[in-house]
Amino acid sequence: MHHCLFVRADKKGRVILLRFKVQKGFTLIELMVVLAVAAILAGVVGPGFREMIFNNRITADVNSFVAAAHIARSEALKTGQPVVLQPIANNWNNGWTVDETASGGANVHTFTKQSDVTIASGLANIRYSSRGTATSVVGTLQFCDSRVAEEGREVSIGLTGRVSTDVFVCP
Repeated sequence: MHHCLFVRADKKGRVILLRFKVQKGFTLIELMVVLAVAAILAGVVGPGFREMIFNNRITADVNSFVAAAHIARSEALKTGQPVVLQPIANNWNNGWTVDETASGGANVHTFTKQSDVTIASGLANIRYSSRGTATSVVGTLQFCDSRVAEEGREVSIGLTGRVSTDVFVCP
């Protein structure tokens, strides 16, 4: 503790010295209370934060795939040429590319998967005609992480080329 001195004049003009104790810092009890509250909050928020991170990883990969599908369809409409959305090295878990044709045409965009999310699908690729419709077999891709029996995301491609997402329970 530090002492502070203040000088003041009373009603008769006499000088009065006032001494105050000024406290700096925290007491041990105050510090222990703050630490206890922080520990309780960490215990309550921690598991929810972990779930949020897992869910955000799935959402990020799904959004990247949906963006690729939109780019592929848009490119087909813009150029009037067929465009294919296909997995890198025949595995959706490696990422995907948007190419002008399935036979190795010019690459429009390459997407790399950013997380450890697993993608399950029987689709070899998704082809868009010059009119923006899907010409290949339509189907779904399922995005799951390491959690069992938790929510994942399912991306469906329709014959019109429209992409939709839905929640499902991962196996």
